[in-house]
Amino acid sequence: MNTEFFTFGEILWDCLPSGRHAGGAPFNVAAHLAQLGVSVSLISAVGQDSLGDEMLEVAKNKGVNVEFVGRVRIGLPTGTVIATVDATGNATYELVQPGVASSVRSMRRDHRFRGGPRERRHCCLKS
Repeated sequence: MNTEFFTFGEILWDCLPSGRHAGGAPFNVAAHLAQLGVSVSLISAVGQDSLGDEMLEVAKNKGVNVEFVGRVRIGLPTGTVIATVDATGNATYELVQPGVASSVRSMRRDHRFRGGPRERRHCCLKS
């Protein structure tokens, strides 16, 4: 895939009162760019677990290239955020620890990232 745009940062499950949804600002940006027809790759990580498998499928189905999404060591689960909404509709978020979302920086030694984003015109960073 010839990527026009890279996003870097967390991809995680938002556990809302309405159910579980793929989230994380970098993933959301990537998914919306893909929806607009932009070729986009996400640089992130998920766990070696069923939630990670499902997350990769969701991203692919939304048109996001996941070639640069790493699978971290066994025992570190895919990132999850628990959201609660108060009576006025304001949400608060709790990042479940430990989880991959808090350790994306460990991917910097992965050989697949060499030369990637530096050769592109657009990049969205968030951590």
